[in-house]
Amino acid sequence: METQVKFLSDGLNLLMVALAVAAFGVASAWPLEAQQNGSKFSIHDSGPSNGLRDVQLKEFRYTPIAASEPQKQAGTAAAGGKGAAEHSSLAETATNPIGNLIQFQLQNVFIPTSWDASGYSNQFIIQPVVPINLHNKIFPTLITRTTLPIVTTPDPDGPIEGTTGSGDMVFLTAFVNNQKWGMWGLGPTFTFPTASDSRTGSEKWQVGPAAIVFVTKFHPWQFGALTFTQHSFAGTSARSTVSKLFYQPILLRHFSKGWYAGLPDVQSTTNFRNGENTIVTGLRVGRVTKIGKLPINVFLQSWHTPVHDGPVGKWNIKLSLTFLFPK
Repeated sequence: METQVKFLSDGLNLLMVALAVAAFGVASAWPLEAQQNGSKFSIHDSGPSNGLRDVQLKEFRYTPIAASEPQKQAGTAAAGGKGAAEHSSLAETATNPIGNLIQFQLQNVFIPTSWDASGYSNQFIIQPVVPINLHNKIFPTLITRTTLPIVTTPDPDGPIEGTTGSGDMVFLTAFVNNQKWGMWGLGPTFTFPTASDSRTGSEKWQVGPAAIVFVTKFHPWQFGALTFTQHSFAGTSARSTVSKLFYQPILLRHFSKGWYAGLPDVQSTTNFRNGENTIVTGLRVGRVTKIGKLPINVFLQSWHTPVHDGPVGKWNIKLSLTFLFPK
């Protein structure tokens, strides 16, 4: 069974890389004029982004990755007229973690080496983001983001071997309030112990609050912060209690033709149980474009963990392909 799961994981990883590389090539080479033959978009905003749970096994603890109303843009694209403005608006919406935009994300994270462990590790992530209109004046939108990972763990320094299997499912929500300067959101997060192997999941039910602030006023800049906590309340008694803070500063700068760059969409962490921290530093570069009439968001990012809590990845590389469905 483990061989079959590993074969499936490797196949999905290769497919993800091939799709994302092809899409990134299209994004780089396709003229903007050829991308604007689709329908006119009425753009809203998108949903929070990503952090996986700890993968724990007794003394071995592996952390693979340190989850409205239309927003008016502050300016109009300098070139391309109305079509360019719509394209710019879609790019800024796609990078908004709590906007009203349906997304289907496919991501692959490759980790060549990890602290306190041997060999490579990998994650293939399926992450749908679905906004729900609430018809409420204070919180008009509920953003939901589900993270479904397939995890390949490194070989820890000891008798335990690495493995490949499905990880814990993470469900993050945010009730979004809109302001003239941007938006903010609050909601609960949940972790469900759905891992197929004890080495790829925490075997703990977890819950905690989430909060996010996102500023869209200062075009072409976007900035803000995402934070949430996870605390275990049930599960396998032999496994360690989970109590962690996750926090992510957000800073993005948009350019012409859908290009953008900024900080990675990965959280740093603080472990409340032992006071240890994992701090992330890195860079993300991406582009929002189209395949035919279908908008996509493609980005490549890399990050380092100079401060780490346990066997986390030293250097990490993520390739992401997201299909966008504007209303």
